[in-house]
Amino acid sequence: MKNYKYFLMVTTIVSSLVPFSLSAVTPDELVEVIERSRVACCAPKSIEATDNGWFSSFRKSAGNAMRWAGDQMRVEETKTGAGKLKEAAKEAMATAATAKVGFSVKASIFNPLGNAMRWAGQRIKGGEETQKQMRTIVNNLGLNKSAKDADIADALRTAAAGIIKTDVTNSAPEDFLEVVKGLNNRGHSTKSIDALGIFVEELVLDKVMNTPTKNFAEFANSFKQNEIGALQNITPVRMATTAAKHQAMLDYLEAAYDKAKAQVSLN
Repeated sequence: MKNYKYFLMVTTIVSSLVPFSLSAVTPDELVEVIERSRVACCAPKSIEATDNGWFSSFRKSAGNAMRWAGDQMRVEETKTGAGKLKEAAKEAMATAATAKVGFSVKASIFNPLGNAMRWAGQRIKGGEETQKQMRTIVNNLGLNKSAKDADIADALRTAAAGIIKTDVTNSAPEDFLEVVKGLNNRGHSTKSIDALGIFVEELVLDKVMNTPTKNFAEFANSFKQNEIGALQNITPVRMATTAAKHQAMLDYLEAAYDKAKAQVSLN
């Protein structure tokens, strides 16, 4: 029991040392970050000497195993069947741990512990993590572990704007949802934030800036034809009855359109 308690204390301390971000950026700066990361990703890689001995292989395997274990411990925000089972298992583990160590252990502890294990696994493995676009964006959003909902919402707005401005493959909604998932994995919960609503507002602003002469009826018709997926999944539309969904989409879209028009006029 002492060893178990010691493990919990040490891993919690380690999790507090895991770096969560670099520095906050503006939407325009994030655009530059994304474009630089894409160039770096596609650039030819130099061939480096590698150590293929048994210890190097063992270290990489151990590091990858710890990273995988850390992934399994992190919060599953998408409540799929598998996600619900994982969260139920964590609740059961927390209850069992509470009985063993003699103090309350919350299931929320698994997210920082998972991040700590990923960080430790990368250190054991050596080298740098693959700089995927999602990780690059999350690293530059400037959120610390005490970030409030308003800070997370501002970061999501910055991410949405940057992703939309650099979208060349019509994958902006999917790329944005990857960033949402990345933030949740790092302990920045978006449960109480309408993340897709923020994305739709930024998408409306971008389109209004690029097609300023359209009236709302023309704009709404074009938007619904091309961006219906994101619009259908914002919170007000999901919560509306089947009969009211179309009007809920129009109401949200009109409010976002008016806000964008006012912002463009102000600028």
